Amino acid sequence: MEDTLFYLNLKKNPQKIEIFQNAFEQGLIQFFDPDVLTKLRKMYYGCYSGLLYLYTMPTDSSSIGSKLEILSHVFSDLNYVIVHGHTDSTREICFSDYNSSPLDYNSWIEVASGLKIWVYDVFSMLKFERDTYYQLENPFITKKVPFAVIRSFPEYYDTDFSHLRDPFILISLMRDIERNVKLSPYRSFLEAELEKFKIVNHYQDILLQWEKEKKMIK
Repeated sequence: MEDTLFYLNLKKNPQKIEIFQNAFEQGLIQFFDPDVLTKLRKMYYGCYSGLLYLYTMPTDSSSIGSKLEILSHVFSDLNYVIVHGHTDSTREICFSDYNSSPLDYNSWIEVASGLKIWVYDVFSMLKFERDTYYQLENPFITKKVPFAVIRSFPEYYDTDFSHLRDPFILISLMRDIERNVKLSPYRSFLEAELEKFKIVNHYQDILLQWEKEKKMIK
């Protein structure tokens, strides 16, 4: 977490980092729930598991929409709201200083649980009690989309996240996936996740089958 752009930017503001640290100790900021991670492991986005995609791919303007789409399907049985807007992270971070593609806007999911509303943020990959998130990020909200509206769009059901697409493509992408794992701020957690991913999807068998087919072609 300490190596994320979100946290590195937060550390520049003594008042904000104090709020963050106190809130984290009080449980008002948390890592994503174990059941959310379990669901992400069982989802697929192209040749990535949902978990590997969310945690290894940089969150920029080209990826935040797909990340939010994946996470929205994790909460498909809950009454959530997708929120779009600008936050201090998108306004203050000079992404080029970190050799990172820009994030021109932010989007997050707000989920009610008991007496609290929790923000699941795909930029920081953290879960915030909403008031705490708003205090840290000072969002300028441009649009709110409740789940009832999202569910009314036929496009919501068009994407199938249930299986790995074209296993042979995974071979050509594995080097990139392994590199992204090593570069991720969550690499210690993701290295084990990648090994699980290979076992669950029989990656060694895919390699063997690919070698056999190459020999047949020759």
